[in-house]
Amino acid sequence: MREGSPVSVRSRVLTPGGALVLLCVLLASCARERGPEEVALAYARALYASDLLSAYDLISTDDRRVKDAETFRRERGEASGFARDVARQIASFIAAVPLERTIRGARATVKLRLRLPDANAAEIAALVLDWDEPLLNAVSRTEQEQITQKLTQLHRDRRIPMLEGEETFTLVREGSG
Repeated sequence: MREGSPVSVRSRVLTPGGALVLLCVLLASCARERGPEEVALAYARALYASDLLSAYDLISTDDRRVKDAETFRRERGEASGFARDVARQIASFIAAVPLERTIRGARATVKLRLRLPDANAAEIAALVLDWDEPLLNAVSRTEQEQITQKLTQLHRDRRIPMLEGEETFTLVREGSG
């Protein structure tokens, strides 16, 4: 090509299918595996929220052989409906600071300092009808929105009493996670 001559550029427009494939490839390349601290925090939040299906999904295959999902849920008493939604919201306020991490082969032990909302504190208990599940599940959609908004505001204003403690979790790598 001569100097100064216009450069011919062929442009390509992606088809919708091609764009979807590209998006999937980009998302997959950006995705990262959760570390043991993140998995331990997810498990703590699920247990706190009485979201036992989510907690069960995080236990090891060996533990699942010992106890099936139904037994796991029955033994711990699972919340349902709006009561579970509220518990999940409050559980999302849990904060964790990693203190120690030991990895040996497929096992990891992590120690976290957890800050948990005191769900029985007067500010919370009054708002969630003293955790009376049937009453809480019977509130109207409008009341549900008001409750979740008030909880969000209490959290934002740092007016939810918190409990602090340390917890050690032992995790097992299975497959790629």
